[in-house]
Amino acid sequence: MLGLLNRSRRWLPGVLAGIGLAIHVAPLCYGDWEFIYSFDDGANFVENPMIQALTLPNIVAMATTVKINVYEPLSWLLKAFVHGLVGMQSKYVRMVSVLVHWTACGILGCATRRLLAPSFPDRASVAIAANLSAILFAIHPVHIEVLMWPSAQPYPLAMLFTSIMFLAHLHKPWYLRKMSVCLVLSMALVATTYVANQRGAGTDVDTISLTIPRIDFML
Repeated sequence: MLGLLNRSRRWLPGVLAGIGLAIHVAPLCYGDWEFIYSFDDGANFVENPMIQALTLPNIVAMATTVKINVYEPLSWLLKAFVHGLVGMQSKYVRMVSVLVHWTACGILGCATRRLLAPSFPDRASVAIAANLSAILFAIHPVHIEVLMWPSAQPYPLAMLFTSIMFLAHLHKPWYLRKMSVCLVLSMALVATTYVANQRGAGTDVDTISLTIPRIDFML
């Protein structure tokens, strides 16, 4: 009986994650919802030629353009990949946002487990707690806007990079410890935060999401 209970504890996070992911994806797969077929900001999608063909000129444009007062080249690149695969369909933009969000949360769970494991003798309990905390973060209703608003796709993407940098910092491989160029790169990337808008850093720049990965890298 005790063995069954222990096994169920190990499976519980995976089961809950599967249920949460299914709940997020289900409205995009079933039901004739009006919002699924619409883009909220046409300037970001149907009126944005940069994402409608994955060509070298468009990639250069992504790296050099400020559009509707934001600078988000990696997000535009992701949109271009999605458009190349399925065309101009907002449903799939939202699905990609959901997948990126859950991937980021999975990596966050791994990073949390890595962070807490040395402080507690019961590694199994630490793993379960870390995974459950990541799932709680993933399913929290506060994320509904970034998952179902196509123009908010940069935010789960920023969270993905933040989680990766957090995990990389905890592992501290030699090439991250020894390369002083990381400091220079970090400062340069932080600086891009403050020139992302035409009028400097404003309300459209997510300073925290953009700088935390660089700070993790620097540390």
